[in-house]
Amino acid sequence: ENLWYDIDFAEVIEERKRYYSDTDTYHMISTDVRQSGWISALPKSKNAIIVMEGISMYLKTAELKMLLSDLCTHFENISLLIDCYTTLAAKISKIKNPVKDVGVSRVYGIDNPELIAISGLSFKKEHNITPDNLIDMLEGFEKRIFKKLYAGGFSKKLYRLFEYEK
Repeated sequence: ENLWYDIDFAEVIEERKRYYSDTDTYHMISTDVRQSGWISALPKSKNAIIVMEGISMYLKTAELKMLLSDLCTHFENISLLIDCYTTLAAKISKIKNPVKDVGVSRVYGIDNPELIAISGLSFKKEHNITPDNLIDMLEGFEKRIFKKLYAGGFSKKLYRLFEYEK
């Protein structure tokens, strides 16, 4: 049986609960991921697929490495997909930061995927944020915009998508 856990700050989980409910296979956990105690609420499992979306940019490198280390201790095998701001995107966010409205004043960027590789968790490959085959399904203006902004060189200057495994 596959289980899915959404883990986020209390305010975000409260908002999700307006639209979704916990089920036998889907669970929401309110927590600050920088605190390690929440991981014990997850069942021990041999394998875990972990998708970290929109979180790495809010954690210092040491905090992110500690989170990854705790996950590696809890699960025997991990497939991890994590999106990251680049250091350029983090610098730009000092000028224009869309999340300042929710109290975030500092974000962090990662250019080198090896910076967050820890013992037992190794970098596998980098993915395009928006794969070409999906862009090719678009037409006209949308296709040109996505190719320009969300794929290739420009996108890689701001966002990265890294895959790791243990």
